[in-house]
Amino acid sequence: VRLLVDPSRPGVPREATYAREQAARVGWLPWGLGLGALVAAGGLGWELRRLFRKEVVPLRLGALVWLTPDDGFLPEGRGEAEFPAHYFRQDVKQAVRARCRPQRAPVRNGDKVLAAVVPSEPGWCRVIDEELARKLGWVR
Repeated sequence: VRLLVDPSRPGVPREATYAREQAARVGWLPWGLGLGALVAAGGLGWELRRLFRKEVVPLRLGALVWLTPDDGFLPEGRGEAEFPAHYFRQDVKQAVRARCRPQRAPVRNGDKVLAAVVPSEPGWCRVIDEELARKLGWVR
C-alpha cells in the first residue's frame, strides 16, 4: 500500500489512490461553480428579456385600441389583474384577455379604456395607465 503524506499534516497519511481520486473530484469544483454561475446569469438575462418584452413590446409595436371590459368594470386588487374584454376592428368584435397594473388609473373614454394589443399574441392586451401615457407624451 502506497501512502501519501501531506507536509503540512504529517500525522495523517492517506492511501495514494484514494487521495488522487479525491483530488480529481475536487479539481472539477471550480468548473462546476463557474458553469452554475453562467447558467444562473443566463436565466436572469432570459427573465429580464421576457419582462422587457411583456412591458415594452406592446407599447412599441402594438395597436392601440379602445377596450371594453366584458364585466363593465376593471378588477380591483393588489396584483396585476387579468380580465375578459373586447374591442372592434373593422366592425368585427375581437375578444381578448387584458392585463392591468394594480392601483393605477387607466386612460378612460367613458366605459372604455386605452389598451395596446400584443402583436405576437393577438388574444392579449395591456391596459395603458395615465402615468405611463404622460411619460410617453400621449396625454398632456
